[in-house]
Amino acid sequence: GKDTPVENGNKTAGDSNTNDSLDVVKNMTDINVIKTAIVKMMNEIDEGDQRMNMGELGSRLVKRYPDFDVRNYGDTKLSKFLRKFDFLDIKTDGKGSSMWVSLKTAGEQEKDVSSAPVKPKRKKKKNNKKKS
Repeated sequence: GKDTPVENGNKTAGDSNTNDSLDVVKNMTDINVIKTAIVKMMNEIDEGDQRMNMGELGSRLVKRYPDFDVRNYGDTKLSKFLRKFDFLDIKTDGKGSSMWVSLKTAGEQEKDVSSAPVKPKRKKKKNNKKKS
């Protein structure tokens, strides 16, 4: 009899992805609410480069949602939390001290001109010598 059922083999391996159910926290602001708030804040910036210091963004979130705490969402740092949002661009200024958050533009081309030095993407030319 080789047909022993292998049902117990598919135990959910590692609960890394199952922490969506974080409603343990009292009155946690829904992450989508935070998302919308961030987008609104970023869009309200008047300066041309439309970027905000990460610390400033964090304190604005706390002002708006007093219960906001990145640890509620399983992150230790605000930067880690914000990196979850793929519409945000997070850059450190040259000295690495402060981090700047901006919205990724659809084209993504007009940014970077003034701020960070643009690293050219060099395509390494591999000369494909076929080994005979």
